Amino acid sequence: MELILASGSPRRQSLLAEAGYRFRVVSPQGEELPPGAHPFRQLCAVNAVLKAREVAGGYPDAVVLAAD
Repeated sequence: MELILASGSPRRQSLLAEAGYRFRVVSPQGEELPPGAHPFRQLCAVNAVLKAREVAGGYPDAVVLAAD
């Protein structure tokens, strides 16, 4: 099964590569919710879900990893 990293972050790419994972990078294009829209921890989780859903729509048979 293919692993998709839903992030353009060079650091996240580096961490996955150093851990030995093979993956494809697909950067989400959608807007993140701004600071103050939710408490900090909730905001991070909501933005990660938004990124994952956006990318997963184009890769229904892959595992999509997103973070914020």
